[in-house]
Amino acid sequence: MNDANSTTQVTSVGSLKTALLLTAIVNMIYGFGFMVIPEVVIGMAQEPTTASPQWVRWAGGMEIGVALAAYMAATHNMKGQGSLVTGMALAHTLMGLALAYSWAFEYQGVAWAIMTPTALTLIMGAWLWWLLKQYAGILATD
Repeated sequence: MNDANSTTQVTSVGSLKTALLLTAIVNMIYGFGFMVIPEVVIGMAQEPTTASPQWVRWAGGMEIGVALAAYMAATHNMKGQGSLVTGMALAHTLMGLALAYSWAFEYQGVAWAIMTPTALTLIMGAWLWWLLKQYAGILATD
């Protein structure tokens, strides 16, 4: 393998690891909030609701699971991690679309409380889809 090709792969892996680490951090923050202190998270949104905070605890557990999977992928060899990156990209795209729908048609709370996670999840999803396409050779299984 020549040096130019080797340098490209190192940079590529760095970009992938950065994206996955940021995904892990954001998901861990939201997951912790939803699982441990849902009353605070719901209160910050200032949205009128009669729902019990316990209904979002399961989502917190899922977010923490996604965060840990992203962290484990980022701290290990990226070779063959395409399925995981695809899952992360799909999960964030679907979360962002669900939040955007809610924002447009259902949400009654303060705007920043839904704008922030909507933007974060859609940007992360798009970034992960782009990385998946750009570095398919590294992410592919043998």
